[in-house]
Amino acid sequence: MLLLFFIGGLIILPQKANADEVEAVPVSISVKYGQTEARTILDMINEARTNSEHAWYWNKDDTTKTFCTDLKELEYDYDLERVAMKRAAEIALSYDHERPMGGYAWDTYKQENISYRYAGENIAAGQTTASQVNFGWREDDKTYAGQGHRRNMLSSDYNCVGIGHVYYNRTHYWVEVFAYRPEINTTEIPANDSIKTVSVSVDKKKIKKVDVTFDQDAYSLRIGENTTSAIKETEIAVTNFWSLGGELAPVLDTPVVSIADSSVASYDNKTLSGLKEGTTKLTATLYGVTSSTSPLVSVHDCKNHWDTGKVTKKPTCTEPGEKTFTCSICRKTTKKENVPATGHNYASAWTTDIAATCEKTGTESRHCTNENCTATTEPRSIAALGHNWKDNGDETAICTRNGCKATHTHAWDSGTITTEPTCTAQGERTYHCIYEENGICTATKTEAVKKLGHRYILTKRDKPTCESDGILYGKCSRCSKTITQQDTKNPALGHDWKDNGDGTATCSRESCGKKHTHDLDSGTTTVEPTCTAAGEKEYCCIYANCPYKKTESLKATGHKNKETRNYKKPTCQEEGYTGDIYCKDCGILLSSGKVTKKYDHDWDSGTVTKEATCTEEGSKTYTCENCGATKTIDIQKTAHNYKITEQKNATCTENGYLISVCQTCNDRRKDEIVAKGHSKGIKNKKLATCKAEGYTGDTYCRTCNTLLEEGKVLPKLEHQWNDGTVTKRATYETAGELTYRCRKCAVKRIISIEKLAYPKVGTSYTISGNEYKVSKPGAEVILVRTSKTTKNVTVPAQIYVQGITYKVTSIGAKAFNNNKNLTKVTIGTNIIKINSNAFFNCKNLKTVTIKSVLLTTKTASKKAFKNAHKKLVIQVPKKVKKNYTKIFKGLKVK
Repeated sequence: MLLLFFIGGLIILPQKANADEVEAVPVSISVKYGQTEARTILDMINEARTNSEHAWYWNKDDTTKTFCTDLKELEYDYDLERVAMKRAAEIALSYDHERPMGGYAWDTYKQENISYRYAGENIAAGQTTASQVNFGWREDDKTYAGQGHRRNMLSSDYNCVGIGHVYYNRTHYWVEVFAYRPEINTTEIPANDSIKTVSVSVDKKKIKKVDVTFDQDAYSLRIGENTTSAIKETEIAVTNFWSLGGELAPVLDTPVVSIADSSVASYDNKTLSGLKEGTTKLTATLYGVTSSTSPLVSVHDCKNHWDTGKVTKKPTCTEPGEKTFTCSICRKTTKKENVPATGHNYASAWTTDIAATCEKTGTESRHCTNENCTATTEPRSIAALGHNWKDNGDETAICTRNGCKATHTHAWDSGTITTEPTCTAQGERTYHCIYEENGICTATKTEAVKKLGHRYILTKRDKPTCESDGILYGKCSRCSKTITQQDTKNPALGHDWKDNGDGTATCSRESCGKKHTHDLDSGTTTVEPTCTAAGEKEYCCIYANCPYKKTESLKATGHKNKETRNYKKPTCQEEGYTGDIYCKDCGILLSSGKVTKKYDHDWDSGTVTKEATCTEEGSKTYTCENCGATKTIDIQKTAHNYKITEQKNATCTENGYLISVCQTCNDRRKDEIVAKGHSKGIKNKKLATCKAEGYTGDTYCRTCNTLLEEGKVLPKLEHQWNDGTVTKRATYETAGELTYRCRKCAVKRIISIEKLAYPKVGTSYTISGNEYKVSKPGAEVILVRTSKTTKNVTVPAQIYVQGITYKVTSIGAKAFNNNKNLTKVTIGTNIIKINSNAFFNCKNLKTVTIKSVLLTTKTASKKAFKNAHKKLVIQVPKKVKKNYTKIFKGLKVK
């Protein structure tokens, strides 16, 4: 959407001053300038001014155009940019060509001391880029009334432009300031793209509303309580403020805050203090306007606003409780009250206090049912239960009653054999407990009777071998069971191994002959190797009973562990020694060391042993931090400490001097100050104009005001005419005017433009596919050709072309020839002649409506409709029907 307004088109300056008195107030706002982007519009303007396709605008008739030829490019004026930036900030508050404080843009020129002859202004809001706003200002699709911005950009009255752009309150604002200036400021300055706080002067009458938003919508406090009240945002409503950025304009100025009723609360330096119970409001005033919003301030006395209370300590049967009441407004202040003790509430059911056991009586009582109370009634007795014995399986029994755990050792009878034993199976004897104290014990136990076992008799014996024990064979005398078992008294003999010399060994016992491969262990060092002598290691076969062994030699270790002896560190005064290398294991000298050089002295930062003066050198002594040796160096003499004691200033023509004395040694010196020479300046300079002579100005010394050279009179200038503007366009009936204006003094001259010549007879025009030819210059045309595809044609009474209104008075021969699509024709009121064969061979033409009453038998006949549709109907005005029936005799006329 194009967000543009234009007031007054081209603004010609100067104008009369605003006579109304204005009370201006400074309004501070924060804007972000965008001058880098704004300056790109210059090229867009100049492209339009120098491109014939774009350099035009509509005339007031909205049918003809003025083409702006030979326009010069505008220069960018950095003085005008200052004006445009200021105006951009102003329209951000009040979107109008009238300034917020009254007056128009030319007032800004005066304030900035900018000279000009003509000036104009374009403003816009809402577009986010330079190309968008320039497209809007071009107004390609507008009529004359809507092209004021375009005419400003294409005006030959201007030679320079400045452009301003600010972003404020989520909206972009743009200003173009045009002018004609004899001297254009083209000295480029850096583009301002920063965020700035600017002060805009606003007519107080235009500030319709002030809206101050505090950090809270309402404040509630106790009597004597203080709280902080801060302003969060301040906004104002200004006449012509651009509403799409928001209904109100945010400002940076600080309102004056006061309290409406100072007896209820006080306000001082952002602090609210409660004084007495009641309500009042905070009031903010800015620019002499009171804010439309006023936060409510409520002050209360807590003692008048206790809630229903909450029990914070419950009462017991014997102790009172506590109830806390809170202020229902501030929810901070509290008070406390006692709650009476409840008294005991005993249960109807009895509760066991001490449970009865197997051997002891218990007790029971009724308990208080109130929470956390342990009070009871007097207790009563519960009879003992007696033991309920259970066998433990370990010659004892335990009582199974809960919590008893009493035990006794069984007292068994002599028992009875209930199962007889055999060779392989045990028998069984059963015993009964005879314990009867505090309950009869019914426990029993069984005991195994040893099995008899086999009774074997030896029947055979086998001898032992290398790997097997001897074997015994026997038979039981009770059950005839046989047995075979090892003869432990005659164990296996073991192999008697003999080494074969090939890594194997063979058993030498008779009838064995078993063989095995030696399996050696990891070996044991029997002789340790030294640095120079070999050692020995022995390996043994780990096969059972094999005595085989072998040995191998271990290499000497060599000198592995070394140490340095006789090392000596060098100093500033003595050489050092790297040390001799010895073997730590055998003590042999392996290599001898080398002598190392003495160190350089490590001098300290030195000590001044004699201070230098401006007449004598001093000395400084350095000491080696390692050996204490010293060295001394000279210190240069110091500079003189001169102080000026006498002075004569140089003038434009005479030298001056300075006399100085050293404050230490009284040395005296004189320095000459060279004469400055005259600093030239010009006075009484006056530029020549078209109306008055000028003056080059007198040359004076700015320092001594001496007249150095008188100026010269400059002759008046020749008028410098612009390219001229057509102020009255020539027509076919009246002459036009071309107005030239002097670019320097605004004097103008007017030259007449001859009337336009009417197009000659035979000039052809094509309108909506129909061709017309001039038959009478400036007055009449003939319809000579129509489109062959048209079904329905209206021959107009007149046509308007190139600013001329022509009557259509005749339909030429063959105008509609052979149009097979034509079905209907309407003929206008100015037709006085229809040529023969005009509608020749229009075979589908069924209806012709003639509105003209000017036809005669000499200017029309039925020949015009030769070979038309057989049912052709010609409709004519009622008053000429009789006459037209004769003209078109043989055709149906209605």
